[in-house]
Amino acid sequence: MSGKDRPDKNRPQREYHCADGSWRPSRPEGLARVIAKAGYGARPRVEAVVRAGRVTVDGVVELDPGRAVDRPHEVRLDGVVLREAPRRYLLLHKPAGVDCQERRHAGRWIGDYLPEDATGLEPVGRLDLRSRGLLLVSNDLAWNDAVSRDHKLERRYEVAVSGTVSSPVLDVLRAGMSVAGQGPFRPMQVEVLVAADDRTRIGLLVRGGHQRLVRTVFTNLRHEVLSIVRTGLGPVTLADLPSGGSRDLKQAEIQRLATPCRKS
Repeated sequence: MSGKDRPDKNRPQREYHCADGSWRPSRPEGLARVIAKAGYGARPRVEAVVRAGRVTVDGVVELDPGRAVDRPHEVRLDGVVLREAPRRYLLLHKPAGVDCQERRHAGRWIGDYLPEDATGLEPVGRLDLRSRGLLLVSNDLAWNDAVSRDHKLERRYEVAVSGTVSSPVLDVLRAGMSVAGQGPFRPMQVEVLVAADDRTRIGLLVRGGHQRLVRTVFTNLRHEVLSIVRTGLGPVTLADLPSGGSRDLKQAEIQRLATPCRKS
C-alpha cells in the first residue's frame, strides 16, 4: 500500500462499528491494520496471525496481511466474525529481568504477569530488561501511541547508584546535560532520598523518554547504576502495588493520560 493510499491511523473508531456489531472499516484498509485497531495486538503480532491462516475474508482463508478490506467484506478471526475486543487499560509493576517484548527463548516477559482473559495487550513505551516499576499496558493502540509520544508527561524515577553523590554532581544533574549520540537529559527535579552504606538513592522527575539515558548519565558521572524504578507516570503511581502485580486503570486516569491538561 503506497503512502498516499495509506489510511489515517487516527481514524475515529466509530468508522469501524457496523450496525450488526461487527468491526469493518468504512473505507478500504489493510487487513492486519483493521484487526490491530480492533484491539487484537500490534501489527507485527496480528500479521503473524493472518499468515498462520487464522483469518478469513468472505469465507476464504486470507494469508496476506495487507489485503484491503472494507464494509462489504466479512472478516472472521478463528471462525468468529471480527468485533471490537473489550478495551483494557492496565498498570503493571514490572519486575527486573522481565522483557517488554514478546517472550524470547526461556526468559520471562510481561505477558506472564497480565490477565489471561485480556486480548491483544501491548506495552506503552518500554522499560529495559534491568529496570522495574510502572508500565502501562493496553489493547487500545491509538491510546498507547498518544501516551508514549506525549513529551510533556511527567515521569518519576528512583535511581540507586554506588557511592555518595556529591553536591557538584547533583548540580550537574539539575543543570542538565547532553549525552553524545542520545540527546539532552534535563530533569525537572533531582533530590537525594537516601544516602547510606556507600550507595545513594536519588529521585528524578523528568518529561519525555529520558529513562534510556539514566544509566549513561550516571556512568559518565562515575556512579554505577544499581537499580532504576519508575514510580510515577502523569497521574498514575505505583503506590503499594507489589512487584509483578497489575490493576485496571481508573476511568479518570485513562482520560487524563489520553487528554492531559498540563501546563507547557
